[in-house]
Amino acid sequence: MTTNSCLTARNLSFSFDEIPAIQDINVEFARGKITGIMGPNGGGKSTLLQCLSGIIEPQSGDVLAFDDPLSEHQKKISYIPQKEKIDWDFPITVHDLVKTALYQRLKWYECFSEELLKLSEEAILKMGLVGLENKQIGQLSGGQQQRAFLARALVSNAEVFLLDEPFTGLDVKATKDLIGLLKKIRDEGNSVVVVHHDFSNAMLFLDDVVLLKTTLLKSGPANTVINSSELRLAFGLPEQE
Repeated sequence: MTTNSCLTARNLSFSFDEIPAIQDINVEFARGKITGIMGPNGGGKSTLLQCLSGIIEPQSGDVLAFDDPLSEHQKKISYIPQKEKIDWDFPITVHDLVKTALYQRLKWYECFSEELLKLSEEAILKMGLVGLENKQIGQLSGGQQQRAFLARALVSNAEVFLLDEPFTGLDVKATKDLIGLLKKIRDEGNSVVVVHHDFSNAMLFLDDVVLLKTTLLKSGPANTVINSSELRLAFGLPEQE
């Protein structure tokens, strides 16, 4: 295995009711890049992301993080689920949501130190959420909600950010803003893996693409994969002349 990988899937397979969602996936995700997991609906993109996060355990194969077993680096990985998976009516403010990531740094009897609270404030500032700290998360716009969860991930000291369809429901401005934030996170030396479906803006921010349709069809630089015959075949598109 190369030491340039933040995550590595080895022979990963997972099925729902004996129907394969992903099958025999072998792929590496490079450090310091934004990698998109793309493919047709029902192709296993979210399942792969959840296996990479440790939320679900593959039925065969394994996941490495920084060339070690995933469990050894679990705290370095932050997962943000699809919007419909989150209970937006849960009564929690932006400030308290971000603070939840700090509990893993405390012993059960400890209070938040000024230093930790400052980390929370810095993350809120970095994600452009100043003035929204006391808002309930359900009162935020879609773009603000994504930024709130990114702020939480920053406070958790994550090095790998996993996002499942983060652009769903965002308008043009919010999409542009979120792309800028993901690039900023990458440029600070972190790694980002995002399930994404919109090919019209993919090359604006994705460095690499993993093309999935239950099995791995192709992986590599975004421009290469997006213009490949494998992608056209996966989506039933005509071959380029």
